[in-house]
Amino acid sequence: MQIFCEGLVVEMQERALAADGSRPRITEADVQKVTASQGIQHQIKDRLRLTINLEDRYRVLTLILALRSLRDGCARGYTPQELLEEARAVWPEGFPPQDGVNEVRIDLVEMEGLGLVIQLQGGRAFAMRSPNVVNMLGTYEELDAELQTTEFSQPYDYNPRVARRSLGVDREQIARTSPLTDDQWHEALSAGTAVVAASPAMGSDLIDRAARLHIGASRKVLAYRASDDLVKAITEHTRLRTPHMLIVDLRGESLARVQETVERLTAYTGAIGQERPVADTDGAEVPRRRALVVTDPLPSSALAGRGAAVVRPKRWNATSVRAWPESPFLSAEERRNLVEATGGWPGHVERVMSAVRGGRTRDAALTSVRLDGPESAATHLRRAGLDRDLTDRLCQWAEVFTAEEHRNGLATATPQDLSIVLETGIDEAEELLGQLEHLGVLDERPGGVTVDPVTFRALKTLQEAGEGGLG
Repeated sequence: MQIFCEGLVVEMQERALAADGSRPRITEADVQKVTASQGIQHQIKDRLRLTINLEDRYRVLTLILALRSLRDGCARGYTPQELLEEARAVWPEGFPPQDGVNEVRIDLVEMEGLGLVIQLQGGRAFAMRSPNVVNMLGTYEELDAELQTTEFSQPYDYNPRVARRSLGVDREQIARTSPLTDDQWHEALSAGTAVVAASPAMGSDLIDRAARLHIGASRKVLAYRASDDLVKAITEHTRLRTPHMLIVDLRGESLARVQETVERLTAYTGAIGQERPVADTDGAEVPRRRALVVTDPLPSSALAGRGAAVVRPKRWNATSVRAWPESPFLSAEERRNLVEATGGWPGHVERVMSAVRGGRTRDAALTSVRLDGPESAATHLRRAGLDRDLTDRLCQWAEVFTAEEHRNGLATATPQDLSIVLETGIDEAEELLGQLEHLGVLDERPGGVTVDPVTFRALKTLQEAGEGGLG
C-alpha cells in the first residue's frame, strides 16, 4: 500500500492545476494506471521477496503454499502437518525431526503478521493471502525450480571473525559499520600498541569512532594527531593512574615517522601480551596503558620487531556479508551480485544497504554505486590507496582483459604474468603484488589473484579514456 500510494502521489504531482487553481481529482483511471505501472509492480514484487527472504523457513513454506495454490486454483488452505511433511522432504536440515507441527504453526503465524498468509478454518489451515501475491512470486515452473534447486541455509550465527558493530547513521543517512571485525578489535585492544593500517576506502576515517565504541567506559581515551607533541604527552601521562588509551592519527606521515612513533609508544605501553601492571617507583601498580595508531596502508615488515600488532580492515565478501543484520541480500546469488557491484568496499556496501532499507529496489541500489566516468574511477583508486605509478602499471595489465573475462574469473595475474605484461623482472612484479595485498584490493582466484570488481572497472575506465594515471 505504501509503494502504491507513493506512486500515486508522484503521478498526481505531475498534473497541472485546474484553471480555478484547484488540485486535480484522483479518478479510477489514475488508480488503474498506477496499479498497472511496471515500475510500481517491480517495487512491490521486490518488497514481497525481501519479506519472504527474511528467513529460509519462511521462503520454503511460502514456495510450497504458492505451488499448491497454483495447482488447486487457490481454492483451499493447508494444515501445518501437510506443509511440514513437504517442507521436510525439500529441506531436512531446516525442518529437523525435533521440530514438529507446533514450530511450523509458529512460523505460519509469524508469516501472517508479515502479510504473506491468512488463517482458515479457525486456524486449522493456512493459505496465501491472495492470488495476486502468488502471481507476483512467479509462474509454477519458476517457483518449482526455485524450490528444487535453491541451497537453503540456516540463520547465520554470530561469528566474531566477520561481525562488525554498527556506528549509527551519518549525515547522509548512511548506516555505517566498524571498519574492523569484532575479532580484529579484540586483537587490537588486547595488544599494548596496535597499528591499524587502512586507506580511506577501507574506512580509516571511522577508526577513532569505532575504537571508542569498543573501548566504552573502561578506559579514558586520549586522541592525538601527528602535529601534536607526542613526547610531551607521553611524559605527562606516564604517571596517569587511570586506565587509558592513546589514539594517534599518523595518516599522511612518512614511514620513518610512523616507525619512530610506534617504537616510542611500544616502550610506553609495554610489549604485546604484557599482562602485569607496571610497578611505579613507590611500589604502586600503574594501570595498563594502551595505544592505537592509525596509519595509511603499509607492509607488516615495516614494523617488524617493534612490538606492535598490525591490523588491516578487510572488504566484505559473499560469505562475510551474511553477518550483516537483516541484510536484504539473502541468497548466494544475491550476495554475489552485491559484491560484484560494490567490490565489497565498506562504503559502497553501506550505501547499498541503506538505499534498500530506504525503499529503493535492490537493482536500483546496486546501480547507484556504479562508477559513472573517469572522475569517479580516479576517486575510487585514490581512496583505495593507489598512487599514479601503481595505477599506470595496473592499467597496462587491465588492458589485456575484458570485463566479461574478469567476471568469469579469467583476469588473473601471477608474478610471471605481470613481469611479461609490464616488461619487468619477477622481483618487481612480486613487489607490486605485495603492495596491492597491503592495500586490500586483491581477490584470490584458481589461476592466481585479481583486483576486486570495482577497482578493475575503474582501471578499465581510465585505460579506455586514455588516462592511465590519476592526473
